[in-house]
Amino acid sequence: MPKLLEIAAEYAHLKGIEPKPVMIAMAKLIQICGDKDIQSYDRKDARAFVDGYGKIKTTTIRRRLNSINAVFNWAAYQLDLEQRNPFARLIIREEGRDAYERQPFSANELANLYRRSLSFGKLRLILPVLGETGCRLSEVLGAMKQFIEDCGMSPEASAKSLARFLTERGVQTPSGRSAVWQATTVKRMKARW
Repeated sequence: MPKLLEIAAEYAHLKGIEPKPVMIAMAKLIQICGDKDIQSYDRKDARAFVDGYGKIKTTTIRRRLNSINAVFNWAAYQLDLEQRNPFARLIIREEGRDAYERQPFSANELANLYRRSLSFGKLRLILPVLGETGCRLSEVLGAMKQFIEDCGMSPEASAKSLARFLTERGVQTPSGRSAVWQATTVKRMKARW
């Protein structure tokens, strides 16, 4: 019977997913319970995994459990295992109660951030685009990279061109204004500073 790490690596490879989150979860499970045959893990190991995390947010524990659960479900089908998945439907005590609502930046804080970010090199427009569109960092960086590759432009491409690229892909700001409008505003703000 294959060991857990072998199965996890094969799972990530065959599914074509980023292996890092899966391997982080597996490394923690092995640290707590040891690297055993997949059939040797039981519900006690699953409880020990949850309890062994300590003061980590419950949402992080849930994400790790989801990775482990997926690997065990996949292994059950691939290896014709008859035992139940010991990590399925595991309850985390007070799950979600440690979450808090993030507060938005004030207009003054945003202005200071924008002013400082616009004074830096190639990535100077990322922070204003992030702040004005509500996108995630990976969305903005991915869009910028794709935009630069598609257009053959330098990383210093204009804010308006990048914003048009974002708008074409359906990126809207929380206020409903287009990314073109937002980036034009950022350009005007840059001129003032």
